[in-house]
Amino acid sequence: MPIIARFYSIIVRMHYIEDEHNPPHIHARYNEYEGIFNIATGTMTRGNLPKNAVRLVKEFISQYRDRLLTMWENQDFETLEFKE
Repeated sequence: MPIIARFYSIIVRMHYIEDEHNPPHIHARYNEYEGIFNIATGTMTRGNLPKNAVRLVKEFISQYRDRLLTMWENQDFETLEFKE
């Protein structure tokens, strides 16, 4: 599962499609907490991330939504820099 971003101790990853399922989503990890976020809506669909980490991941998705969806479709992963 490639790492596509690191910010504020949060690691964001995206699985390869053959290993995953729709809808397009990312996995975020912060220390012992994890969350899965729908890229299209920015909502956490599963997980237990603290509120501040959820806010940061939602901002990240908002900033890069189009690129994240393109990565999901093309499987051409890149590292993104989050600018809060």
